[in-house]
Amino acid sequence: ILTTIGIAAQAHGFNTDGATASIVKVMGTNPRRIVEVQVDIQMPHNDYSDKERKIIELCAKECAVAGSLHPDLKQVVRFTYGK
Repeated sequence: ILTTIGIAAQAHGFNTDGATASIVKVMGTNPRRIVEVQVDIQMPHNDYSDKERKIIELCAKECAVAGSLHPDLKQVVRFTYGK
């Protein structure tokens, strides 16, 4: 997701240097497998325009890796914009 965001940001002329992501997996029990991933993306500052935020957040939805995961896997992506 961060790679996709970085590529789009560069193409649209804004910077995302310093962005980070934290990931939590949620395990199911029968069968034992990952049933949910929670991705928290921390953006480095809070002064992105509405258009830039839309680009950033659409990248998460269009990520090739996320799109390659099994459709039963619940994916939760949250964004925090810093200062």
